[in-house]
Amino acid sequence: MNEEFWREFPPIPGFDCVAMKHRAQERIHRATEGMTDDELIEYYNRTGRAFRETGKIPSVEAGSMVLREEPSKPGESR
Repeated sequence: MNEEFWREFPPIPGFDCVAMKHRAQERIHRATEGMTDDELIEYYNRTGRAFRETGKIPSVEAGSMVLREEPSKPGESR
């Protein structure tokens, strides 16, 4: 990544991507623990559908995620 990239997307102080990933995995694991295959499919379909419709992760699933900016809508280019 070059200097232009870092000027456009400066690091977010205190943001740890790997820690965020681990927290998300732990939340999903707790939410889906003991689910049957059919329940897992419904869980992922429901959360995926919510993301596709809004461009955001449902607040129950988001936890402490930080977004730099509003995500683009499906089919919209930046």
